[in-house]
Amino acid sequence: MAGESERKKVTRMRQKLPSSLERQLLVKNRHCCCICQNDGLGKEVEVHHIDGSNSNNIESNLAVLCLVHASQADAGLKKGKLGAGKKLKPDAVRQYKKIWERRIELDLQHRKKTQRGSNMGDRGELKRLKREALAATRRRPEDMAMFEQKVIEIDLLDDISRDNKVSAFHELGQEVSLNSDRGTVILTEHILWQLAAWDSPSIVTELIKIGTAIGLLRYIAEILWDIGVGGVEYGRGKDVIRMVANAILEVSEKAQMINAHDAVVICRKGLDSMLAAAHKDKRVHVVGLLEHAVTSLAESRL
Repeated sequence: MAGESERKKVTRMRQKLPSSLERQLLVKNRHCCCICQNDGLGKEVEVHHIDGSNSNNIESNLAVLCLVHASQADAGLKKGKLGAGKKLKPDAVRQYKKIWERRIELDLQHRKKTQRGSNMGDRGELKRLKREALAATRRRPEDMAMFEQKVIEIDLLDDISRDNKVSAFHELGQEVSLNSDRGTVILTEHILWQLAAWDSPSIVTELIKIGTAIGLLRYIAEILWDIGVGGVEYGRGKDVIRMVANAILEVSEKAQMINAHDAVVICRKGLDSMLAAAHKDKRVHVVGLLEHAVTSLAESRL
């Protein structure tokens, strides 16, 4: 009978997601998965409780996901291995949600600005945004909000290639790794974001056909290598170093999917260089996590 009592208690605690809040969230996210982003337009979506609690209906705990990513997010709430299924951890879902909703917000601002005729053209905008982002890195740490906005605006430019966007992020990374944990995290996120479209097999196939996929992977691996070593040498925090190392592992995984062996080699050299820098500068608190990353990459290639 105790079990029956517990079930009744849970039922009383569970709160149905109000339809008005669900509708508001779907509109805010353009009825699109926050991970697929624009590539997910038209897909069936649902509202996912990030922490797994159906009674926690605050907006920050609700993410719009397609059915595939919702399944991966459910798996990410469970411990242990789940066969061949992929896991999507709650922290990752929160980050995707934040970036997607911010991108939508800035996209609206960008479109309004363009309609007013004040846009200089995407190439001129890229130069201006890089200049303003660099200026923000030289201010106080709390001005990283301005830096993040400029980085997102660069990502939203329509007629700029992924290579050019990544190149811009590389220039910013060389500056921001000198003085900001948060700035390094922001750049790493947006460099990885250039691979978000790779969740669509048709897009990956097309990229391979035109010969850009392998080149882009190599370029991103080289940039993360540079940012990672700079982060170790300039004393960035442990969580930042872990994030860059994990980003390199993610690029390596993408590279192995399409047999881009050169890119995998660059990823390995990047992690080895970060580890060597950590030993040289006696940053013992990051040595362990970098050794683990090197081992993980080696094991993934077996």
